[in-house]
Amino acid sequence: MANSSLIKMNKNNHWIAVIAVALGYFVDLYDILLFSTVRRPSLLAIGVLEDQLQGVGLTLLNWQLFGMLLGGILMGMLADKKGRLSILFASIFIYSIANLLNAFVSSVPEYAILRFITGLGLAGELGVGVTLVAENLPKNKRTIATMIISAFGLLGGAVAAMVASKMNWQTSYIVGGVMGLVLLTFRYSIRESQLFEGLRENKVSRGNFLDLVTKWESLKKFIFCIFSGAPAMFFTAFYVTLAPEFAKAFGLEGVSTPQVLLYYMLAYAFFDVVGNLISKLLKSRKMTILFFCAIQVFAVLNLFLLNPVTVDEFIFKYILLGASLGYVGVIVTNIAEQFGTNLRATATTSATNLLRALTIPGTWLFTYLIPTMGTLNAGMTVGLVFVGLSVFSILQLKDNFENNLDFNE
Repeated sequence: MANSSLIKMNKNNHWIAVIAVALGYFVDLYDILLFSTVRRPSLLAIGVLEDQLQGVGLTLLNWQLFGMLLGGILMGMLADKKGRLSILFASIFIYSIANLLNAFVSSVPEYAILRFITGLGLAGELGVGVTLVAENLPKNKRTIATMIISAFGLLGGAVAAMVASKMNWQTSYIVGGVMGLVLLTFRYSIRESQLFEGLRENKVSRGNFLDLVTKWESLKKFIFCIFSGAPAMFFTAFYVTLAPEFAKAFGLEGVSTPQVLLYYMLAYAFFDVVGNLISKLLKSRKMTILFFCAIQVFAVLNLFLLNPVTVDEFIFKYILLGASLGYVGVIVTNIAEQFGTNLRATATTSATNLLRALTIPGTWLFTYLIPTMGTLNAGMTVGLVFVGLSVFSILQLKDNFENNLDFNE
């Protein structure tokens, strides 16, 4: 009886961890996308001129992504060295405090520093959280757990859009910071990864980023994991942020980022559930990802080649674009399944943030192409390049669907 009760308690704790990580990803997406929704009012409030909003906004977005790039490597390494749980605590504390401080910026340099610090904190949330859950749950429950985390977390972007449309930009940031600090207290109810605990007595090298990038097989796998999800953050951070500018290029007025983001994220979250269910049905991450890549090609061409007559038509384009990203939960789980326990958090957290950071060269390429191709053609070209990278990369990886994660690199 005692053993039966203990097993039941452990199972309950595992699902509490799923809920805690899902809530963390919810706050994570809220903050990542909040800047896109409050970009214009916040920059105008601190004195940025109308004709500088696009350039300054992309610069600040890149600072946030650069913070996530460095934070992803650092948080992942520490999660493999010190434990998954301690990094989840540190992650949410850093970005919650930074979020609160974002409400009080008065200059672009201050804003840049705080977006960078926020990015550092945000970097640890998804990769470390999925690693913790994947290692604790039975392998046949992994896909469902990731589906819950990813789909619920994506709703954070929709809430960011709703909050930003109802409140001023300062209050929107404060809401995000308070949500994070409340969640921090809830995290005390979850436990460390059992597989990581098993490594504590093992002398195997843990969390060594050099082990990931100096061994050819690991490096190759790592690079392909990053590029396999190339469109995932780019579509959201870039296409949604610049939705008003793209609408204007079509001759449409009155389109706001919060308005587009709300419907985009609702489609994104719904089809993330669909994507995970498809992978469960096919028993294949690779086939699921390729299926959604095909939808992405159509969505990008539809966004830029067909001229919308009304705002509703324009928003529908973004609904289709959001639906095309229904493979994101599958992408993150696929990364976790590729690597051993001693490097899993390092690889998963670094890769998820490096794929987010791909938005930086994406914005550079877009800016470079605008003078010769124009805004719409430049936007379409960059998107198709990213989809192409995703297709090529996923074809190079093994399909380790719901494999046994109890192994080391």
